Amino acid sequence: MIKRGVRRVLRRLGYDILKVPPSRVVRPEQEPPAITPIWPLPRNPGGPSDDEITKEFARYNFWHYAYEFEGDLSFPTRHNNPGLDTDVAGRHLQRFHHFMPYLITACGGSLEGKRILDVACNSGFWSIQCALRGAEVVGFDARAELIEQAQLLKRITGANGVEFRLLDFWEMSPEVLGNFDVVLNLGFLYHVPEPLEALERTKRMAGEYILLDTAVHPALECAIHLKWEEP
Repeated sequence: MIKRGVRRVLRRLGYDILKVPPSRVVRPEQEPPAITPIWPLPRNPGGPSDDEITKEFARYNFWHYAYEFEGDLSFPTRHNNPGLDTDVAGRHLQRFHHFMPYLITACGGSLEGKRILDVACNSGFWSIQCALRGAEVVGFDARAELIEQAQLLKRITGANGVEFRLLDFWEMSPEVLGNFDVVLNLGFLYHVPEPLEALERTKRMAGEYILLDTAVHPALECAIHLKWEEP
C-alpha cells in the first residue's frame, strides 16, 4: 500500500519507479582460438627506405595509431588532446586480440577471399591487417590526410589487396562501393548524432557479418558533450 501510494504521488509529479532487471552477460559456448595481429608490419622489398618512411611520418601532426615495421622502425601515436588510453602504444593490438578472433572464426578460420569494408578507416590499420590475410578490402574516410596516411602504409607493406577512398560516411551505399561480406564499424558510432541510422546504413552494406566496436555510457540524466574539432 505504501509503495502504491508513493508511486501515485510520483506519477502526478511526472516521475515513476521501475524495477531494472539484472543484466545478463551472454558468452559464446566456446572461446575462439587466439589469433595474433601481423606485427610488426611487413616491409615491401620495393617500398620506401627507412629515411623516406621517417620523413613521411613526420609530415603529419597527428597519428591515431602507433606503428611498428620490420627492421626496428617504429612511430608513436600523436594526438592533439589525448584521452586516458588513446596514447597507449599497443591499444589497437589489444583490441585486435579482443574481437578479431571471433570474426575470423565466424568466417571459417580465414579471411581469404572475403570482401571487407572498413568504415572510417583512419590510417588503415584494420584494412591492412585484413588485406595481409588475403581479404579484398575497401577502406574509406572523410579526411584527406588520413587517406594519405593509409596510402603510405599500403606502399610500405605492399598490401595490394586494399583500396583506400576519400568518402563521407553518409555517402556510403552499395551503389557507390558495391557489396561486402564483412563490414568493420570500429570506434565510429559515438562520432555521429544519428547512431541508429548509421547502423541501418552499415547493415545495408554487409552480406554476412558486421564487426561493431563502440562505447556506451549509461547516465542518470540527459547529457550532451560538445567538443569543437576543426573540419
